[in-house]
Amino acid sequence: MSVFITREMIASNAPTVPRSAEPGVIGRFMQRAARRWQDRRMIAQLQSMEDWMLRDIGIERGEIPAIVAQLNDQEVRMTPVSKADQQSSVMQHAYQKAA
Repeated sequence: MSVFITREMIASNAPTVPRSAEPGVIGRFMQRAARRWQDRRMIAQLQSMEDWMLRDIGIERGEIPAIVAQLNDQEVRMTPVSKADQQSSVMQHAYQKAA
């Protein structure tokens, strides 16, 4: 007499362990690593801005790391301003000064 067991039979009889909503050790590590990378990216982007641009948004250069640390996860994931946008903003500022 032979016994034939399928994966479905094993899966249907296996006890189910509810997965918690909390990530495990590896998940928490990955979340922290992603947040650190996003923080560094945001700091680099703000550091690359000119002083007058930072003043326009109310930030002093020395405050950048502290401000980025206060951002929530959604804010720190914002898409940085592109170089083309910065250049057009510089031109607009120059035109306003000339007028």
